[in-house]
Amino acid sequence: MSWWKKSSATPLAGSALFRGRWVARPEDFPHLERRGVRLGAVERFPDGGGWKANLEHPSWGRATLRVAPDLPLPPANLVDWDPRLLDEEKAALKSCRYAIGLLAEARTGNVHADRKDLLRFLDATIGDEGVAAVDHTAQAFWSRGGLEEELSHDAELDIDGILTLHLLYDPADPPHPSGERRSYWVHSHGLSEIGFSDFDVLDPGVDVTGRGHEAVRALAFAIVEGSLVPDGAPFQLASSAQVRAVSARAFLAAAPPDAYPKYRADLGDEHVEGHVVVCEPGSRAFCLDSSVRVAGQNRHGSCASPSLTGG
Repeated sequence: MSWWKKSSATPLAGSALFRGRWVARPEDFPHLERRGVRLGAVERFPDGGGWKANLEHPSWGRATLRVAPDLPLPPANLVDWDPRLLDEEKAALKSCRYAIGLLAEARTGNVHADRKDLLRFLDATIGDEGVAAVDHTAQAFWSRGGLEEELSHDAELDIDGILTLHLLYDPADPPHPSGERRSYWVHSHGLSEIGFSDFDVLDPGVDVTGRGHEAVRALAFAIVEGSLVPDGAPFQLASSAQVRAVSARAFLAAAPPDAYPKYRADLGDEHVEGHVVVCEPGSRAFCLDSSVRVAGQNRHGSCASPSLTGG
């Protein structure tokens, strides 16, 4: 299998985020040399609008650093939706007022290895003052602690690292008995950007949003390995659970127009094109939603996955 050979068509772009409102100078990056990164010749933008320079590392390859006063910061809602961040990390990210851009070259042609090189360059750019980094392709945030943990070993980036999940919830909804918020929509980003489909789960159970992350990894692997394709055959996700990937457009056309109103209200083109809704084959409920019981059988008698459904 060679699904990960996607780097040639995938930009390796990211940002390093800082609290202060400033325009960095080339001399503000002595920490790059300490990390073995050589800062090349500086090219100034016209009208004092910033500068760029090539970076080179003997093992990580090459990248380009872009410094300008107006590089965009991530929207606060993207930060809030990222389930991998702690509350204090989200607060720190939202306090950032300055971003430095970085574009890395694909060194190996392996998306896992090349995306890890991007994280290495971002970590070196952050130095002692930066707060966090963003992988633009996956819309994934990396706190300082997250970067430190990931870069403490040389293994390639896991599939978790090339995508991110967004958990959307209504603050007015009562929490689950476990204390976790009840999400009405979980969806991924990062897979469609490398030529596959991102997936959506509507009214998910806490096994998706909390303790059962292996179900999410299984869905991601099934999609990239070609076992779960849009509008294709069912896939055996678990011993008693089959799922189908229904293209978002087909799902919206087939589902009752009054079903999943919060999901429909928040939909934009980026959540339709390249997205599939994870559904239960043969169920009149059509989607793995809160009508499917965690214990195993839904009201129509077909098997459901306890890792995906609500209770």
